[in-house]
Amino acid sequence: MGQMTIAAARVVCKINSVPYARAIGFAWHVVTPPHEIYGIDSSEPYELAPTTSKIVGTMKLLRTSADGGAEGAGMAVGVDELSRERYFSIQLIDLATASILFQADRCRATKQSWDIPIRGKITGILQFSAFRWNNEIRALGTPA
Repeated sequence: MGQMTIAAARVVCKINSVPYARAIGFAWHVVTPPHEIYGIDSSEPYELAPTTSKIVGTMKLLRTSADGGAEGAGMAVGVDELSRERYFSIQLIDLATASILFQADRCRATKQSWDIPIRGKITGILQFSAFRWNNEIRALGTPA
């Protein structure tokens, strides 16, 4: 049997281990900019050394009545509760293979924006940052 392409319709999103059906889009970016190491009187680097790693992402959300938006799902808090904000977890699971496509346990919402068109559905974008992430290749918390 050959490799199967993963269809988005087979992927479930879980927030804090609870299925979250209002996520209608998801993207993540792993940013690992190298540090260029130069020698004396050198215009070209001798090495590209690893420095930091940053995981950021966006989730497109569909708003339903009385769901509380990102705050209702535990992904964000109101302004008066910022000092008590907790991390949230995200999992994207392929239902056909039961494999984890993306998982991050220590996420924080960094920005949210909402669009209310005259005709259409209310949608929002939640941006987040995370410490670590994993997929079906490497379990979360195991060294690379």
